[in-house]
Amino acid sequence: MCGEEEETNEHMLLFCPFVMSIWKHSVLRLDTLLGGNEGVGDWCNVMRGKLKDQSWWNIFWCLAWGVWLRRNAWVFERKRKIESEIIHKEICLVGEYEKSLEQVVIGKPPPPFGTIWKAPIARLRKLNSDVAIFEQQQNIGFGGILRDEMGDVLMACCGCVVGSFEVDVGEAMAMR
Repeated sequence: MCGEEEETNEHMLLFCPFVMSIWKHSVLRLDTLLGGNEGVGDWCNVMRGKLKDQSWWNIFWCLAWGVWLRRNAWVFERKRKIESEIIHKEICLVGEYEKSLEQVVIGKPPPPFGTIWKAPIARLRKLNSDVAIFEQQQNIGFGGILRDEMGDVLMACCGCVVGSFEVDVGEAMAMR
């Protein structure tokens, strides 16, 4: 998009001058060069250590999503989005999300049969996965999320596999 470098994950999400400006001028005031040039995952881990409050972490991921949507708007629609629009939109999104959580907590009864997610004991991790079977399209969608004892997300993934599978086979594939 900037025409200065080849589009890699690192350049697109961290090192493009336009993207660096988004991270720097957001309320988080993040330096994308902090921690060297190891990669996006390493930078996210450094930021995880810095952003202890859940609200800041929500803003971080919304900004990352905004950067991704900005890239897609350019690649697929040739629309250029300005920095302030992206920052404003993502901050508003976090505000709406947090407000909806307050309404849910106040108005919703607890789920039956102990279906509330419970954190693992200290130093263990918990992996939750699920699968969706789309018989008409002859494929399955799956996802997983790995959390630590604090409930913080360590890793998440999703994917799609073409083919027709039984539910138990799909669940096993999601765990794998």
